[in-house]
Amino acid sequence: LAMGCLCVGLLLSSLPAAAAELGRETGYPVPRFVSIDRDEANLRSGPGRQYPILAVLQWRGMPVKIVDEYGRWRKVELHDGAGGWIHKVLLSGRRTFLVQAKSVALRTEPSDDAAVMARFQAGVIADLTRCLKDWCRVEYAGYDGWVPRAAGWGVLPGETIE
Repeated sequence: LAMGCLCVGLLLSSLPAAAAELGRETGYPVPRFVSIDRDEANLRSGPGRQYPILAVLQWRGMPVKIVDEYGRWRKVELHDGAGGWIHKVLLSGRRTFLVQAKSVALRTEPSDDAAVMARFQAGVIADLTRCLKDWCRVEYAGYDGWVPRAAGWGVLPGETIE
């Protein structure tokens, strides 16, 4: 029996830290990405309406990284490193990808050699449908193709989405 416990302990310790930690309110992994679900969302200094508003986010669909949970509040990190607390009703489980590169080619396949379908500029928020090691499949304005993972924000390091 002691050997069985040791094996389970070794297995859990070999998992990435992000995969082993679950949110205390939802049981979902922390950190994880979600998106803003409203045209305006207050980013607060703490988990409650009594805390001051740090910023009013006016970017529906913007990906944010949940790094903690407290009751109905989610502590988030933004693409620029800023952070704060947002009420859970202002968030959506919809995965999105914020293009941060000045310009990125949308390709037909996950390869630098694939045909270019379109070019996206910094600030485009696309729906994220799949991610491999170095490439993510996104949809935006009727286009559906692949961009380099490194060109934007919305996916954890090493995360794959099928």
